[in-house]
Amino acid sequence: MKVKLGIENLKKSDEKKIIGLFSNISGVSSEWRRSIDIIKPDVVFTGEHGYYEEFLPGERYFDTKDPLTGIPFVTIYDNSDCKKFVDIEKLYVDIQDTGLRCFTYVSNLYDIISCSAELGFEVVILDRPNPISATRSFGEPKTENLSVVSPPFIPFLYPFTFGELGLFFAEKLNGNVKVIPMEGYQREMYYEDTGLPFSSPSPNLSSVQSVYLYPALVFGEAFEVSVGRGTAKPFRIIGSPNIDIKDFAKFLDSLQIEGMLWKPSVFIPLGDKFKGKRCFGAEFYVSDAKSFSPLKLGFKLMEYFIENKIPSVKSGNGNFIDFLYNEKILSAIEAKGAEKLYEEEEEKGMKFIKEAEKHFIYKKTKRQRRLL
Repeated sequence: MKVKLGIENLKKSDEKKIIGLFSNISGVSSEWRRSIDIIKPDVVFTGEHGYYEEFLPGERYFDTKDPLTGIPFVTIYDNSDCKKFVDIEKLYVDIQDTGLRCFTYVSNLYDIISCSAELGFEVVILDRPNPISATRSFGEPKTENLSVVSPPFIPFLYPFTFGELGLFFAEKLNGNVKVIPMEGYQREMYYEDTGLPFSSPSPNLSSVQSVYLYPALVFGEAFEVSVGRGTAKPFRIIGSPNIDIKDFAKFLDSLQIEGMLWKPSVFIPLGDKFKGKRCFGAEFYVSDAKSFSPLKLGFKLMEYFIENKIPSVKSGNGNFIDFLYNEKILSAIEAKGAEKLYEEEEEKGMKFIKEAEKHFIYKKTKRQRRLL
């Protein structure tokens, strides 16, 4: 049975309102018809990478127009000043998320709802599946080093669909949010269970495998290693010119992580970190998404990088990991080890589910999975 998306349940009247849409090219129906063509908004607000995902990670770009329709594109990636929404009366949201706090569209949603509280416009979220299921919750909400990769109130993995997340933010911010729900969706579904064609949410999450591995390999962004940007396998491979591939293989052989396969990989990125340099590492494959624990892999990889003195990436006066996860994680891994810290962060995430439940649109499973 194929899930029916929120955009396919929308009954839009010809109301005489100024309509906005926050979306990118992932905002399509199951027939790959763009939400921009269904809604016909007056303006489309775009996040990181732009509407067509043509810009590089973190690249700033100018406002432009859709070459097909002429509808204005207004960027809110790193500047979501509420003045940009001052004329909007209703703003639709139709964009595929990943279930991770650090995915920048989450921060955009937070800012949109904050502006709706200030200006009074209605936010209508056209719901989509959480691709790693809406049952996983890991870590605790951030209160420091907030940024476009770390909005407040939610854990690193959140147990919501994007619509449910919007309802949660609306309660925190006193925003005006409505959700057009999906039909046939169940919380424990992974993307491959939905029967929907895959439409990449960002240029480096170009496959379902990349999305499943993203919660693990994203921690590589905080170290001087490549996560496959600039290759045909972004967020499916990891490596560096400075990794001893024999030692790394021995380390990966020692891991006992269900639902995951790996093989050695040697690759040369055409862009991003180590452009033009030979990198040594591994390629991963999720053979069973339901039993795979991406955060366990991610924490173990960080532990390996720390032990092997792979430098961390700096950002501002600290490390990028301070923004990506929190400012204590590196020292905590060194002091406690990845296994112990993983267990503690898992418990924090499970506690968050109790706060989250009242915003669930879709029936909760009998037991929330603890495979994080």
